Amino acid sequence: MSKQGWRDFLQGEGVDDWVTPHGGATAVFGVFSLAEAVSGVPGLEGEGVLLTIADNRLTVRLTRGLWQLEPRHLDLARAVSAGR
Repeated sequence: MSKQGWRDFLQGEGVDDWVTPHGGATAVFGVFSLAEAVSGVPGLEGEGVLLTIADNRLTVRLTRGLWQLEPRHLDLARAVSAGR
């Protein structure tokens, strides 16, 4: 993916929780349990999403690189944000 995927992600609606550092689209959510945070979010399996749990925070990273963002990542980000 090119810079356009990154720009499209940043301009997308419903992803205010997300930032796009060089490691890819990332968000941090306060949670009581992992199941509460991402259970039932369709499309996470098999996408290479990285979930990191520290104390009562869950960090979700959708890609390993900024230029790997594609339209499907925008939908995943919205789904994760909506499910939190």
